[in-house]
Amino acid sequence: MSLPTLKNIRALASISPLLAAVIAPLSTLMDIPALTEHWYDYKDGTGRPDPRTNIYLSAIGLAFNVLANGLLIIRFSASDHFWATATRMSVLCWAIKVVVAIVNVSVYGSRLDPAVVYGEGFCCAVVSLIISGLILCLLMLHFVFGFRNPREPPTPKQLQLRMAGRQFMLQNTFFIAWMGILALFMSQLEGWTYLQGIYFASVTFLTIGFGDFYPTLTVTKIVLFPFALVGIAQLGNIIGIIASFFSAQAQAREDARRAEFEKERQAEEELKQDAPNLKREIEFLESLTKLEDRWKTVTSLGKNILGFLVFWSIGALIFSQTEGWKYGEGLYFTYVSFLVIGYGDIAPVSNAGRVIFVVYALIAVPIVTGFAVETVTAVFRKVSDSRMRDRRAELGIDTGVGTDENPMEDPVLPDHSPSSDSHPDSEKALSRNARRKLVQDQKDHWIVPHEHFVARGHERIEQKVARSPKSEGQIEEEEIDEDKILTEYILELAIEVERHARRLLVSHMGDGTSGQILLKADRNVQLRDMQALAKEAEQSDGAGNGLTGVVKKFMDEEGGLGPGPHKMEEQETMREVMMYREAFASLLAAGSRLMKLKGEEQYLFERRQARQDGP
Repeated sequence: MSLPTLKNIRALASISPLLAAVIAPLSTLMDIPALTEHWYDYKDGTGRPDPRTNIYLSAIGLAFNVLANGLLIIRFSASDHFWATATRMSVLCWAIKVVVAIVNVSVYGSRLDPAVVYGEGFCCAVVSLIISGLILCLLMLHFVFGFRNPREPPTPKQLQLRMAGRQFMLQNTFFIAWMGILALFMSQLEGWTYLQGIYFASVTFLTIGFGDFYPTLTVTKIVLFPFALVGIAQLGNIIGIIASFFSAQAQAREDARRAEFEKERQAEEELKQDAPNLKREIEFLESLTKLEDRWKTVTSLGKNILGFLVFWSIGALIFSQTEGWKYGEGLYFTYVSFLVIGYGDIAPVSNAGRVIFVVYALIAVPIVTGFAVETVTAVFRKVSDSRMRDRRAELGIDTGVGTDENPMEDPVLPDHSPSSDSHPDSEKALSRNARRKLVQDQKDHWIVPHEHFVARGHERIEQKVARSPKSEGQIEEEEIDEDKILTEYILELAIEVERHARRLLVSHMGDGTSGQILLKADRNVQLRDMQALAKEAEQSDGAGNGLTGVVKKFMDEEGGLGPGPHKMEEQETMREVMMYREAFASLLAAGSRLMKLKGEEQYLFERRQARQDGP
């Protein structure tokens, strides 16, 4: 394994403030019982107050913790001028908090009397110190390797990271505050300590429900409902936000690697003597997509399972030590907790065990287990979908072969028609190789080279020119008529290309996205304007004869104001893509004819190579 490079360190430094934002509010939550609860418990049952200096240091640490969290929010929200100041002040406050906590734990964390055990306050102080130290390391990493000159404007990526950090901080702060309020409410009414209230809140929001703590009063049972509902929903929201952000980051890296690989492939193809081949290029891209999908599935499954095993084994070791269990019991308790089963037969009862469980469960349950289970589910879904897709293709479903809606005019060979070999009854008699050949033939139906469409475009142009009325013996008038015919045909094709492109975009863009809404709204406004113009033409000409043929065709095909293009299935999408390709190729053919291009200029404009059988 190679050592991390400076590029890797800078990449980690760019997102380290976001990682700090995820765990920062939890440090504040742990600092509250570190101040309010006793640091020492005495075995004889006598309660003694903690040293006054210890309480002062805990209060100072909590104050700087709250201030550091506030500055962290400002750091992600402020303008460029205050961003640099907030960043420096936040790092300084975290440093002071860590130093104060180290002094406090070092001085008052020594057990001098065998009759004294560590209380809830001390355990929470240690955990808060560990979290705060990790946050300080992450912020220092960014300060050293990722801090930019405040005089330089931020890049789009830096602005995106800043917005993501602000979202992380606000959502996490709300969740932790909601947990802290529930813990305070339950501890006061049920007679629990504040740490026990935090433990109860975490078990509730994670839907584990061990049953060792539960509401016994009518008022707590009633109030718990809205707290649990909002807490569970907010935790799911946080998990979704974090997962979406880091998935997008991983996808961006995958896209960059794919683009580099395709660039290298393109350079290799340019060195070959063979002519470009659409089928070969499609096969390459399909194989690349399958390889990437398989690689992503395997790596994601491996990473998540490895993470699950690491958290599982380490968690079992920690809880077996804090609770005095056997290691096997720790393994059992950990996976029962991670999978939110929560039988309740065993649960942490020690102060240290409950403090560690709160932090460990909030990190492990939603992230490790959630991602691992989701990855395994995705693998099962992909296998099932792949088998179903192959089966549908074998039966001729969603291929568009031999249907009347197929835009292609070329007939399909009868031997490959769904009405013969791919019928469900006759298909059973096919061998595996025959079915595989049938699927490939159905896919090949859509693979029509670009030059074929261009040639057909030239044929249609010849037909349009031949059908147009001309004055015999007047060559100049013929040329003028041909230019007019070509101009109208180009406009018609341009509208057709736009229509197919718009349908594809609207159908495959995310529902409710700004781009989809803009395209739909623009289409509706255009149709309303054309309807108004059509009415004016009818009023002036009597029957709407003032509309040109191109406009009439557009009005007829759009068919008035409708909901717009729907979500297309695979067959409909392929049909729309074919019509788009054919319209665009015809547009190029008509353009080269109108500009009277010849030879290499014509082939370059039409985006094809010279063929012996070309027009």
